[in-house]
Amino acid sequence: MQRPLWQWVLGLAVLAALFFAVRDGFNKDIPMSRTSRVIRIVGGSLWAGILIFGMLLELYEAIR
Repeated sequence: MQRPLWQWVLGLAVLAALFFAVRDGFNKDIPMSRTSRVIRIVGGSLWAGILIFGMLLELYEAIR
């Protein structure tokens, strides 16, 4: 079953927000603790990867 368009748009918005969060984690000019940086980089990357994998899987199923 295909997801509605609004869910795709919401997923892309979350993906964009995760991209900016991970990018800010690499920015040394922003003051934050080492733990916060690790959470942003590792957690954000993991979450974004899972979201991208799910989207690609749904696209594969829709094409197939």
